[in-house]
Amino acid sequence: MSAPPPPGWDDILDPGETILWQGAPVPGLRLSGGLGLSAFGFVFTAFSAFRIAMASGLGAGTGLIGAVFPLFGVPFLLVGLYMLVGRFFWAAHVRGATFHTLTDRRAYVATAILGKRALVACDIDGATPLELVEGPPDSIYFKARMDSSPSGRVALRVGLEYIDDGRRVYSLLRDVQKGAA
Repeated sequence: MSAPPPPGWDDILDPGETILWQGAPVPGLRLSGGLGLSAFGFVFTAFSAFRIAMASGLGAGTGLIGAVFPLFGVPFLLVGLYMLVGRFFWAAHVRGATFHTLTDRRAYVATAILGKRALVACDIDGATPLELVEGPPDSIYFKARMDSSPSGRVALRVGLEYIDDGRRVYSLLRDVQKGAA
C-alpha cells in the first residue's frame, strides 16, 4: 500500500501512483544557445540607438514633432535589447518558476508564470527515449514536441532541465522504464 499523495497532488496522480523524486532547476543566468540571435540583437540594438540619436539631433528645437519623432525608435531598441540580453533573464525567470516531479509512471514539469500555470505530464515507458546531458547542472530530456515559430515548426525538447542530481534521476527514470520503480 503506497502513502497518500502530498497535498495538491491528489487530483493529479492516478490511484496508486507514487512520487519518486521532486526538484527544481538550479537557479541562475545561463548564456547559452542562440548566438546568431544575440548577434542580430546587437545589430538591431545598435541601429535603433543610432536612429534615436540621429532623430534627436535632427529634431532638436522643432516642437512636438521634434520631441516625439525619436520615440518611434524606442520599441525597436527594446526588441533589440531583448534579443541581445533580455531573453537570458527571461529564461532564468522561467526556470525559477518551474518545478519537476517524477513518479513511478510519468514525469511532470510544472510552471507558474505571470498568474498562468502549466503542467506537462509525460508517460515514461520502455519506448521513451531518454537523453542525459551532463552539466553541471544536468538535464534529462524524454520528449520532443512540435511548436510553431515565425520560421516554421520547430521541435522543442521537454525534460527535467538544470537539475543537481541528474545521474540519480536518470537512474530512477531507467527504473521506471523497466517497471522496477
